[in-house]
Amino acid sequence: PRHWRPSRPTTTTPPPPLLSSQRRRRRHVFSVMQFNTLAEGLSSGPDCPTPFPAHDDRNNYGGFTSVPHPSVVMNFARRRWRVLESILSTLPADSSNSDNNSPGPDLLALEEVDRFPDFFSPVLSSHFGYSDGLFFPKPNAPGVPLGWYSDGCALFWKRGVFELVSFRQGRYCTNGNQVYLVATLRHVASGREVVAAVTHLKA
Repeated sequence: PRHWRPSRPTTTTPPPPLLSSQRRRRRHVFSVMQFNTLAEGLSSGPDCPTPFPAHDDRNNYGGFTSVPHPSVVMNFARRRWRVLESILSTLPADSSNSDNNSPGPDLLALEEVDRFPDFFSPVLSSHFGYSDGLFFPKPNAPGVPLGWYSDGCALFWKRGVFELVSFRQGRYCTNGNQVYLVATLRHVASGREVVAAVTHLKA
């Protein structure tokens, strides 16, 4: 069995203040995170209520049955907060910027998102300084026959760090299920444009 030992509280010395030249260079840097959220419709158990009638009864924790206590661990009502915690544990590239003092990466690419309009978009945009985001669902999402929403790719960026210039979305072939989002963003501090893409190649 695993034995736990209490840890002693640690103190950290704050870093020295940045020189003006270092501050200018840092303002031209941004942080990026890519995260597969593991869609609720692809990880729920057979007893979990679905928003729509199911036409397939194979919903068995997405095959993650070897996980201890899957009914607890894979429950999205609980797991979504751990996903959010993991995302927000990343500091922005320039945390000294007063316009960007909320936690989380400056640019966030997510896959297997099937709770975009009722969780990720409102929570990230209302409380953590992100845009409303872009979302593109799979045309034949495997969670739909199981009674769940379509999952897809999502892209978020910090307001005040990026501005949306344009975007496009699509799939790789006419009958394929792999989707992508490509956005051109303007980096506010530098004025330069960057192209960000999110996709799920094995979907």
